[in-house]
Amino acid sequence: GVQKIKDAIIRFKQDYSVECTLTNFTNLTEINLKTIYDTDRFWYELISMVEGNNNESKASNKKIACAMSNAWLACESNAYFSFIMEWINAGCLMTQSELAEQYLLMFHFDIFNEEPKVDRYEDLQLKLKELLKPDSIKKELVEYFSIRINQIETIEKDIHLGFQSTLKLHCRFTRNQILVGLKANSLNRKYPSREGVLNLPGIKTEALFVTLDKTEGRFSPSTMYHDYFVNSEIFHWQSQNATTPESSKGQSYINHQQMKKSILLFIREKNSDEAGITMGFVFCGQLIYVSHEGSRPMNIIWRLKNTPPALLLNEGKKLAVG
Repeated sequence: GVQKIKDAIIRFKQDYSVECTLTNFTNLTEINLKTIYDTDRFWYELISMVEGNNNESKASNKKIACAMSNAWLACESNAYFSFIMEWINAGCLMTQSELAEQYLLMFHFDIFNEEPKVDRYEDLQLKLKELLKPDSIKKELVEYFSIRINQIETIEKDIHLGFQSTLKLHCRFTRNQILVGLKANSLNRKYPSREGVLNLPGIKTEALFVTLDKTEGRFSPSTMYHDYFVNSEIFHWQSQNATTPESSKGQSYINHQQMKKSILLFIREKNSDEAGITMGFVFCGQLIYVSHEGSRPMNIIWRLKNTPPALLLNEGKKLAVG
């Protein structure tokens, strides 16, 4: 952990004439952001330790470092990361807008994994401003997010959902971030969602959360649903076990268009990636009901309004063969 990185910093300073910044270090060594922030420390703290200062890291710093080694590595959203950078550069003060509120709420959930428990957006802003008070933290976060933006390969697209949302098509988000974008997580509430479906009558929307590869041992046989892309337009999905076509749940899928209910698809390849980070879900947009067969569970064929990213499509087709 810490010692390995300290040694690498010392070597870096001997080997290179460029400044040992986070960007230069991650570009020129084999050590990535995950390894650095798994130490529960900021980069500037690690540098300071190499220089012989050993300051105890604040508990809140550890929480931010944890988001830097998990939530923000699981997320790929240019718009979100750019917003946070601009907000920090503007002195952590922004004009009030619904999107700004959602972004800052996402930011809070990413760090604390809980609701801010404040009644006003201004209070959330002040709380976060206080958290990022040291300039060294602000400077490091801006550098960190610029590195992350450069690592993102997806092309995100705007999508009209009928309500203001930070969710953009083909971005990858953590469950908490999605719950903020769908107004389920709020200033005073953390939505208790662990299910594969999330029904939100208030915005006439249901979100389907799909993990394609279920071989990781965390799924019981009763949840080994059959979910896969048939092709770039068609997705085969298995409902929860109790769902019948006659039930109100089944009917709300079959007749969702008449009911003006939006069905949204969020997909990830598996539970966690090679580095052990809980994977975020790629937002694949809206689904249109085509047909179904069976009962308890229902097998539903959906048509995607937007072609899914190629990477995900190939991953999802492989499983249909398996």
